[in-house]
Amino acid sequence: MSDSVKKWYEMKEEGWWTKNPNKQKTVHSHMYVWVLDYEDAKVYCYNKWDPDTQSIKEFLITVGHTPKMCKWMINPSKKVNYIT
Repeated sequence: MSDSVKKWYEMKEEGWWTKNPNKQKTVHSHMYVWVLDYEDAKVYCYNKWDPDTQSIKEFLITVGHTPKMCKWMINPSKKVNYIT
């Protein structure tokens, strides 16, 4: 199991993955899926994925990626840190 999938399950158990408005942290409004696509050598950031309705592989295919040709991670930040 990859580290990002393991982290996803840990976050789900801690209550991050919930639609309950009483929970302090809600992944749906605070998490981004970052995708490094090897086919076009670009990085993409999405906040549309709903883990309650589809798997990450289904989502990647829906937005036009080939799961075998990319890496992905879940991150609470949309900020890009440029190293010069």
